[in-house]
Parts: sequence; C-alpha cells; structure tokens
Amino acid sequence: MKKGHLQYRRRVRPSGYSFLIIAVLVQLAAWNTGTNLLYMIAGAVESFLIAGYFMGRFTLRGLVPECANPAAVHRADAFSTTVRIENRRRFLPALSLRIDSSSEFGVSRAYATKIPAQKAALIRLRHSFPKRGVHPIPALRISTAFPLGLFSRTIIYQDGEEIVVYPRVRSVRTAVLEQLHGTGETPRLRRGDGDEFFSLREYAPGDDLRKISWKVSARVGHLVIRELEPNTSRNVVIVLDTRFVPDLPEFEEHFENSVDLAASLALSFIHKQYSVSVVTPDARVELGDGNGHAVKILDMLARLFPADPVRHRGHWFGPVEETRGIGYLVIAPDPGQWGRPCGTRGARVLNPAEIVCA
Repeated sequence: MKKGHLQYRRRVRPSGYSFLIIAVLVQLAAWNTGTNLLYMIAGAVESFLIAGYFMGRFTLRGLVPECANPAAVHRADAFSTTVRIENRRRFLPALSLRIDSSSEFGVSRAYATKIPAQKAALIRLRHSFPKRGVHPIPALRISTAFPLGLFSRTIIYQDGEEIVVYPRVRSVRTAVLEQLHGTGETPRLRRGDGDEFFSLREYAPGDDLRKISWKVSARVGHLVIRELEPNTSRNVVIVLDTRFVPDLPEFEEHFENSVDLAASLALSFIHKQYSVSVVTPDARVELGDGNGHAVKILDMLARLFPADPVRHRGHWFGPVEETRGIGYLVIAPDPGQWGRPCGTRGARVLNPAEIVCA
C-alpha cells in the first residue's frame, strides 16, 4: 500500500441552498411581523444549517486512505483495487461515506455506513482499461453529506501510481500456424531444459525458482537465474509491422488488434515450450522462454506506438540470429497485406481470421 496526496473540498448541496433561502425568508418575516412563532421557526432552521455545517466539517477529519493496485493488467479485463480507509480519530466514528473512482474508462462506486474510531475498512473497487499503455490510477473520492445532507465534504486521493495495461490475449490456433507455408523450418519439440550451462541473467517475476543460482545470488546481492542449453528446441520470431498507414480507415483499431494478435501468439507458443522473439521497427525482444520472458514481451507490446513509415522504409526487418529451426510469423495492421508474401524468409502476412479462435 502506498500513501498519496490528499485534497479536501466542500460544497453546499441543493438542499442546503433551500434551507438557506427558507431561513432568510422566515427571518425577514419575523422581523416584519414580530411574531414569536416565526422567530422560533427561524431559529430552528438556522440551527439546522449551523449543526449541519460544523458536524459535517469534522466527519472526514482523521481519515487516511491507502490503495493497493496490481502492477499490470490486460486491456478490457476487469481488475480490483483494494482501498483501505483508516479512521485515526480517538473517539468519533466516520459515518455515511461514499467512495468512488471515476475516469474516462468508467466509474466504480462503494459505500461504507460506518468506520469506528481507531478502525479501518477494506473496500474493493472494480476498474477496466480499454486502451493499452501506461495509465495513471484514477483518483479516489471519499465524500459524505452527514448528518443532514445540506453540505458535502470530499477527500480526493491520488496515489501517483501508474499501471501497465498489456494487450488483450485471446485464444489462437497454433496448430494451424505450424502448417502454414513460409514460416521457416519446422523444428522439434523441446524435451527438458538440457544439462549444459548457457548463461546467467537477473531473475524476472514468473521465472522457475528451481533455476535460481543461490551462490551467485548471495554474492551479487540479488536473485540470478541459471540458464541451460536446451536439448532440442523450436524457435519462433513474431514480426510485427507497426508502421503507420495514413490511407487506412480505422487504422488505430487494426493496429490494436494486430498488437493483441502478437501477444496472443507469443504467449501461446511460450506455453507450448517454444523460444519466442518479437520484433517491431522500433523495439525487439530476443529469443527466450518461460514466464519471465512472456512478461518482457507483454511489457514491450504495452508500450508500442505506430512507427514512422518514412523512417522505416522497405525491408526494415533483419534476422534475429542464425539459429536452426526458426519460424517467422509476420503480422501487419493493413488488411491489404494479409495473405501476401512479405519477403521475410519466404513468410507471408498472417490473416487474423485464420488464427484467432471465436
């Protein structure tokens, strides 16, 4: 949980304005007529205003919100943000709290009837990001109109954190891909991780804990993974052409779908024990496998933008490395290129309709 920045706001609600107008009119009538009953009514209305103002003024004092957010999510997938609201006052409870978090992506609301003194409440808010990329966490609003609904007090909490929104991952038919012409040599399935030492690298979330080199990790002060040379392997290079097509209607939608397709293929092949590389005009993830490598690919794809077509002309893609058993899959957002040869090791541009499952 991380503490952020708090802002306090207050406003008069429509019912408060109504009470204020009534109080003024009754007071004027009492002055003009000198009737004791009108003075009593004016005093009662004014006491409601004064009580509502001062009691509501201290309702949100002493509340400290904190938020716990996931580090990354997939676009269009709902996720939960855990909000902890602590009441640090020694005696008075916090009553009738409305919690909401709103942004251009939607509104999530919750309600807490009471948070006792020296206690805390845990609330879950649901969010969904329809756009890929890195987004700030929406601000949290805690408001109350206690006790009379005449005045509204609000805390606006912004924790300053950002969340990485990965591409959407869908089910794909990898069996069809293995039979496509022009995807390179069809290699054998990997059997085991091998016995020969290959390299050392820093630990990434999702890596197999059994591959940690504890002696090296203790010496350098952070976790280090020991990579072994696989006995047999198959390797796939996913070539994603992100160059902007100015004459293509709805290019943004086609672009996002192509990024989703690249992510879906990469994860499907990694789950089937392939070594996968993803290459774009502006970014590249070299061949690798495992959950940690999948996170690297998703993070790279989450931060992609359309590339400059002037800067990347012609045959911009070069081979990743000279490795036997590499298959090349080419993805492009331009429907006019689907199914056509692209000159990359004899591969052709994939048609998403042949790959994505319903």
